[in-house]
Amino acid sequence: MNSFRRGIIFFICAVLALSFYLPARADRPEPGTVRILLGESSKSSRMDIGVYGSYLVNGIFSFQRGSKLKIEAKDSSIWLYYEGASINAGDQLILKRQSSKPGDENGLRLNDSLSLLEGDLAVSLSGSMIRTVLHIGIEDYLKGLVPYEMSDSFPLEALKAQAIAARSYAVRGIRPDRDYDLSDDTNDQ
Repeated sequence: MNSFRRGIIFFICAVLALSFYLPARADRPEPGTVRILLGESSKSSRMDIGVYGSYLVNGIFSFQRGSKLKIEAKDSSIWLYYEGASINAGDQLILKRQSSKPGDENGLRLNDSLSLLEGDLAVSLSGSMIRTVLHIGIEDYLKGLVPYEMSDSFPLEALKAQAIAARSYAVRGIRPDRDYDLSDDTNDQ
């Protein structure tokens, strides 16, 4: 029995040790995250972003609440404009949400929309157009989706069933072979 127990402990230690040496894939989404292709913003070469929280851009620049950013696809690059400064971000721009005080808004609004996007935003090029993919926790995704599908006047059990159906659909749609899982149009919403 002792040798069996030692064998299991050795196996677990070996798996843990090897996991530190395996390279991480940059395109793999975080567990519990769904990636939404924002189609409406992909029909333009320009976009305005309102920062309603705390964000880090490409791991370098920090933008605080109230910042207004402009993004433009130009010369096969993504350009970021902020208060008179222009930054060539290359072919991809990542706006990574940072933690904030509980109760504070912490998200982005695209093109003066009222919808607050509570997640990370990946901006890339699709020809001469901007392509945006929102990386959002599945709970935050459901919190924003279910109220648009059903009114809160519906019975509680119906709302619960809708949340379960929406979660199942989102999880089923996770596609590691693409850079997004679902789209924000009638194909997936």
